[in-house]
Amino acid sequence: MSKPLVVLEKERDFTDIVNGTFSFISQEYKPLLKVILLYAGLPIIAVSIATALYTDSSFSGIFSLFKGNVQPQQPDFVLLLIMYGLMFITAYQISGLVAAYFAEYKEKGHGNFTAADVWSRFMSRIGTFLLVSIVTLLMMIFGFALCIFPGIYLMVPLSLTITILFLEDTDLSQSIDRSFRLISNNWWITFAIILVVGLIVSMVSTIFSVPAFIIIFVQGFLAATKEGSADYQSLPVIISMVIGTVGQYLIYGISYVTIGLQYFNLKEQKDQTSLFKKVSEITND
Repeated sequence: MSKPLVVLEKERDFTDIVNGTFSFISQEYKPLLKVILLYAGLPIIAVSIATALYTDSSFSGIFSLFKGNVQPQQPDFVLLLIMYGLMFITAYQISGLVAAYFAEYKEKGHGNFTAADVWSRFMSRIGTFLLVSIVTLLMMIFGFALCIFPGIYLMVPLSLTITILFLEDTDLSQSIDRSFRLISNNWWITFAIILVVGLIVSMVSTIFSVPAFIIIFVQGFLAATKEGSADYQSLPVIISMVIGTVGQYLIYGISYVTIGLQYFNLKEQKDQTSLFKKVSEITND
């Protein structure tokens, strides 16, 4: 017997959100992965290369100490800024694509839309998407600049804004206002859900980094035991880091699925959408 399809518009508790996340991924991983690879592939590759180059630059400086250099090579600050910029672009790109995917799934149902449909929906809101992404990012940066706690407080409701944008066709102010309204009286449970799934995703994604760190560790061990005679080899580190970072960003999409399911949960609690739909169906019958 085939498993029942995941229903988006329903109330879920903590366990149901976590289980629902992996049920949705299990059901939709092929088309969702296709969307991410097709339309976020370039930024994922770009941030992976930047991360690999910066990591290589950092460890080159460390290895120069093993060789007795008084002034080791310093990491490239410009490359660091580029890396962080690409990280934010990639994260928001994936979050937007997942939100657009949810919108297509909600409207058309499982298997009744294509990757091109998701991209078309995404591009139809690209202007507002960019505006919301920039403003919410600046709000979180401002919150973290004031103190760590305001940043964390703002991060929880603002994590819903992109999902709201695509599923409710809102503008900037409406998306932000709606996110705070949905989070009202649900901040702690939403924070806990994001934290737990984030930890799971982080632990799984570290698997992709293991080869790179094994290579770095072996090179460091050889350099230390041979009194600095071993040379640092950049190419194996860069290649392994690029592959590992690509894998990590593909896994990160799971977190945005969790945020989407929590949005539907909070929406049901506030709006009772499915209840009104059932009443309407009964009335029509």
